[in-house]
Amino acid sequence: MAKTPANSGHSADPAHDAELLRRIRGRDEGALSEFYDRHATFVFSLARSVLRDEGEAEDVAQEVFFRVWERADAFDPVRGSPLAWLTTLTRRLAIDRTRSRSFKARGRETPIDAIAASASHEGGASVTMSAEANEVLAALEQLEPVYRDVIRLSYYEGLSHSNIASKLGTPLGTVKSRLREGVTQLRRILAIKVE
Repeated sequence: MAKTPANSGHSADPAHDAELLRRIRGRDEGALSEFYDRHATFVFSLARSVLRDEGEAEDVAQEVFFRVWERADAFDPVRGSPLAWLTTLTRRLAIDRTRSRSFKARGRETPIDAIAASASHEGGASVTMSAEANEVLAALEQLEPVYRDVIRLSYYEGLSHSNIASKLGTPLGTVKSRLREGVTQLRRILAIKVE
């Protein structure tokens, strides 16, 4: 998301939204663009209300629509409307961002760091967590440095996309595209699907 969504009108038409999600599952970029136009202001506003920070709200909105593109098949009309699904996704990602900020503010480990630290503990659960942490770390090392750096700054240090751009001296759009591509490559390496 290159700019803060401003005046795209929020329109609630569940049948049309469900059709757009069906087309997005089929990798129709035009459907994603229309879905974005219909809901970007709502998503941004909801994220901002949780985060109380425009830059972080932009980052969350970007991630929401990236998830819509990657996981449109997760929408289940039996469980609710497309707008309800989008609302839940936005709130979850915004709350996760808030928790990440809270961990950093208190000087505590992020959940990913906690998994990595579990390698030093004994027991079945920690061995499993240690193995998962080692897999993630090994997969990160397989990425090109430009992708690895933005992932570490975002997920391990909890920096917003804007802060990463400033820290690396890289345009914001480049940071966002590198993060998106890096996460996609990481998923391929790990052969996992994001929930």
